[in-house]
Amino acid sequence: MVKGVPKMPYILTKKEIEFIKDWLKVQRGEISLEEFFEKWGSKKDGTKVLEDFEKVKAGEMTFEEFRRKWRRKGDWKNYVRVMRHRLDRKKRNLRKILKEIKEEVRLLEEFFSCERLP
Repeated sequence: MVKGVPKMPYILTKKEIEFIKDWLKVQRGEISLEEFFEKWGSKKDGTKVLEDFEKVKAGEMTFEEFRRKWRRKGDWKNYVRVMRHRLDRKKRNLRKILKEIKEEVRLLEEFFSCERLP
């Protein structure tokens, strides 16, 4: 950490960083896939998609009830898909972001290399 510069993400939000770190934990076997989806799955009426899906598998809820509950107004899109889409969009724009950062660094270096400063 550079003295005087607050530690903050520049491209990713704190939530996106947490999401990525949690997924890497799944990949390394530190947490289970179920724990990941338990944390990041969508919620509706106090329950999560995964919980209701488990109820369907156990026969406590019919598939039709599950479908009716989770189909409205994009509820079928769980938070995992939303996060993945946001990260994909940032990845696609990464070259542009890096180009802009390099241009700003070049401008700063040129500015501070001047013999006289304002």
